[in-house]
Amino acid sequence: VRIAELDPASGNVDSPPQSAFRRGNMRTPDWSPDGRSLAGVVSREPSQAVIIRSMDTGEERELRVGEWTIVWGGIRWTPDGKAVVLPASQVGKGENLIRIDVQTGQVTSLMPLPALDRVPRFELSPDGNTIFYVRKPGLVAHDLRSGQEKVVIEKRGLYMGLVSPDGQRLLIGVGEKGGVGEKGGVGEKGSQILLVMPAAGGEARELVRVDGEKEVTFGGSAAWTPDGRYVAFLKGIKTEANIPNRPRQWQLYRVAAEGGEPQRLGLNVTGQLTGSLRLHPDGRRVAIDDIKPNREVWVMENFLPPPDAAR
Repeated sequence: VRIAELDPASGNVDSPPQSAFRRGNMRTPDWSPDGRSLAGVVSREPSQAVIIRSMDTGEERELRVGEWTIVWGGIRWTPDGKAVVLPASQVGKGENLIRIDVQTGQVTSLMPLPALDRVPRFELSPDGNTIFYVRKPGLVAHDLRSGQEKVVIEKRGLYMGLVSPDGQRLLIGVGEKGGVGEKGGVGEKGSQILLVMPAAGGEARELVRVDGEKEVTFGGSAAWTPDGRYVAFLKGIKTEANIPNRPRQWQLYRVAAEGGEPQRLGLNVTGQLTGSLRLHPDGRRVAIDDIKPNREVWVMENFLPPPDAAR
């Protein structure tokens, strides 16, 4: 996980990406509502810890999840800043969204998750009362108070639904023709489409389209800017040297939520696959996680018994 600082007006990079946590092997960052803390998941199998980093002091606290095992997916702060929510599983209980109190470390089940494809993707409404989660082929709104659910939109290839800061709109991500939504990752032949629609349901309006025939689509999340005026997203640079499972160059863009031509910002990121894109409440800092191959060859010596002992 790395953090870069941008000029909100121009989009130029004020500070290049720097490591967000003291330890490596972290993923899926999310800023606290007041911007003073950054949460991330320890990326090892099985993963059972969340790290909370204070942006003021640099202190890092580890929150364990006990008998739960954190599954691959995002992490989100509750709107009151008192807890984080993330998907986890436990024998006999299946997959759930769990809530971790960041002060006490208490872990509770927030809601069960039905059998989902690959990575559970979810968002909290700004009032904390609704969970929006992807259940293909659509996006479902789950009311935490009543337990009732409704399908907000059904669309083939839908892989993401992000709530605007005011809670009135949804940013929908769709992969077409074998793109992001079809494979759950970066697709080179399908198109990636971002749409905006009312959170209560209604018509979805196309905002931007990344053509996989000409560009490299982004398999991770996009992001609303804190003021709700723009949507930030990444797309890859298409070159003849692009080889599967090799690091790529990703460029940060933003597009007005009301529509228009996407504006390329000054941030470039290198990574095999980038998953999360989270903007700080001040609109200046962006946290991004990426995967880079780190392969080594090791030698083991003197591990066989001596010949005499073998006889």
